[in-house]
Amino acid sequence: MDLHVSSSAEAGRQVVTLTGSVDLASRALLTDAVKTAVADSDVTGIVLDLSGVEFIDSTGLGAVVESAGMAEDSSRNFALRSPSPRVSRILELTGLAEQWTIEDGGESRPA
Repeated sequence: MDLHVSSSAEAGRQVVTLTGSVDLASRALLTDAVKTAVADSDVTGIVLDLSGVEFIDSTGLGAVVESAGMAEDSSRNFALRSPSPRVSRILELTGLAEQWTIEDGGESRPA
C-alpha cells in the first residue's frame, strides 16, 4: 500500500496525517512534509498522526526519528498522535515510545 500524506494547521501546530505504509518507497513523502512544516515560522509544533498507518518498517521508523530531529533542530515541539496498534507495538519494542509525547483521543502522554 502506498502512503498518503496530508497536513493541516491546529492551534499553531502542523498536523501531518499519514495513511498507508511508511517504508523505503514512501519515506521521502514524510520527511518532505515535515521539512515544509518546520519552514513555516508560525508553526510551534509538529504532530505526526499515525492512526492510519498500517505498516512501518525500519526505514519508516528512521523517517519518524529524522522528523523528530528536524522539529527539535528548529525549536518546535514534536508529538505522535494515535498510532495504530501495530505501530504502537513497534514503538514500544524499539523504545521510541518513551522518546516523544504520544497523543491519543485528545489526551497526551509525555515522553
